[in-house]
Amino acid sequence: MSETRAKYILRFDDICPTMNWHIWRQIEILLERYNIKPLLAVIPDCRDTSMIFEKPNEEFWAQVREWQSRGYDIALHGYSHVYTNKRAGIIGITRQSEFVGLSKNMQHEKISAGLKILSDNGVKTDIWIAPSHSFDYTTIDVLKDNGINYISDGFGESLFKFKGMIWLPCQLWDRIRLVQRDGIYTVCYHHSAWTDIDLRNFEMDLQKFHNQISSYSHIVNTYPVIEGRSWRHLYDVYMRKLKNFIKTILLR
Repeated sequence: MSETRAKYILRFDDICPTMNWHIWRQIEILLERYNIKPLLAVIPDCRDTSMIFEKPNEEFWAQVREWQSRGYDIALHGYSHVYTNKRAGIIGITRQSEFVGLSKNMQHEKISAGLKILSDNGVKTDIWIAPSHSFDYTTIDVLKDNGINYISDGFGESLFKFKGMIWLPCQLWDRIRLVQRDGIYTVCYHHSAWTDIDLRNFEMDLQKFHNQISSYSHIVNTYPVIEGRSWRHLYDVYMRKLKNFIKTILLR
């Protein structure tokens, strides 16, 4: 397969002590084989019972520190991952949220407590990933107050600045798709629900696309940031291109 100029970042959500470690260990072998540094969304104090796939890993925080020492990027993934309402927030993807509509004080308590848990365990981050992509403008203000500079979410094909934060869009889920145009594309995975078939698909994708996969750190330190555009503008641009692409396929 010929290489395009598209670059991919692999993001794994719902990293917590009770995740599916059996599948993860096999994923990790593949990541190391292809020297891929993923972005890991760590839940600081997971109380979401739907995240229980195995017994808690007693060495969880030692493992997170070890990942970070290997160059894996760590992001704050909410606080408890327990949803408080059915609101989609400013991104508008999933109608469930841990943060949307909460007061600034309540959101500050959650986010500062989550960062403290990471810090107390020797893990540092300035990256935010919201559970279910759902947060509001108050969340953004609180993130800035707590030293978070980057958000992994939104649409578009490049890093962009909005509301004083640098956003790295997340446009793909479950599989790496061939993209023929320039741009940066984050692929979001929820590995705890994977079967052996999903694992095989992941391995095939790495075989095809490993030369185009980069790390979050490399992207934010290398690529330019578009300023003066809202995430909605970039969303509209992305949707227009997607519709044109679909039309092209249908007319073939």
